[in-house]
Amino acid sequence: MLRQPQLTDMATQDMVNQKARCYMFWMIAGMMMADTSGSFLKLMYLPMLEDVNAIGSYSWGSATLACLYRFLCKSSQSNQNEIAGFLPLLQIWAWERVTVLRPQVIAQRDIRNIFPTDLPKGPHATRWFARFSWTDTTKHVLKVFRDALESMTEDQFIWEPYSDELIESLPDYCRIGRDIWRVRAPIFCWDVVEVHLPDRVMRQFGLKQMIPTPFLFDSTHFHHDRRGRPNTNWELKHAQWLPFWNQRLQYICEAPINREPLRYDDPYLIWFRRITRLVIGNPTLCPQQQQGYVPNSTAYETIVRYIHSMVDKAKSLGDQPSMEDFYMFCAMARKRWCCW
Repeated sequence: MLRQPQLTDMATQDMVNQKARCYMFWMIAGMMMADTSGSFLKLMYLPMLEDVNAIGSYSWGSATLACLYRFLCKSSQSNQNEIAGFLPLLQIWAWERVTVLRPQVIAQRDIRNIFPTDLPKGPHATRWFARFSWTDTTKHVLKVFRDALESMTEDQFIWEPYSDELIESLPDYCRIGRDIWRVRAPIFCWDVVEVHLPDRVMRQFGLKQMIPTPFLFDSTHFHHDRRGRPNTNWELKHAQWLPFWNQRLQYICEAPINREPLRYDDPYLIWFRRITRLVIGNPTLCPQQQQGYVPNSTAYETIVRYIHSMVDKAKSLGDQPSMEDFYMFCAMARKRWCCW
């Protein structure tokens, strides 16, 4: 492909199809479903490219998501130090929604050479094909990113970045499959089976967020892969989950339209705060004693915990505490105030 980037005018249809298969194979195996093997491409995708006319009928998007979900599951384990999958999709997701992670755009690049005038225009993500400035935006400092995420305010997360007007302005190929964006069903890519759970993020569709119901799925599913099972029939292996996908239009999540911010006492938020982890790092008693960059979020979290503990202690003293208990409470408050 590098030696002959363009076909000659004498190219036959077979030569055109061969070139197209080669390019698609590189894009699928090397980008969309890349793994941690480096420069190797898995040949298992080649049979899917045999019939050029059928390639566009496969759900490549759901397969790409399944691979990305699988690597996100694996990378969350403490013994993992690699991640793969279609990471540009994850990066664009973060830039579109989390404003504290966005790089500063200096100027847009000319994308006419990427999407010629005789082809459909590019997807919405091409707006990030730009020159960035890292002067005011951190590039790779993990501690700064964690601090920014933990200190986020509600207006720093864009729940609904893709409005109906924006979606209608996109090329047709971006809207194909829109009817299954809110399908709650398993998604597959050979040995990989993951669950697509849009009911957990209904606010991104402009709908009211309810408490999601659990999906009965093996929590250790990501430990299973193709190693040692070269001749496995994955259609039979996933037989219990395939009916959900084959009948996916029956599992579209519905909810009332609601674009208002969630109240603190909303039933969903009460449930969410109970089951989630609110901070990434571990709060410290006196964060100003750390060397180097001192994150703000740990200080905020520590202060909040102190306040809660003092309130609980004050409640336990009652209306008429003994002088000993009162002095102990004052000493506790004085000690914790000295840390700041």
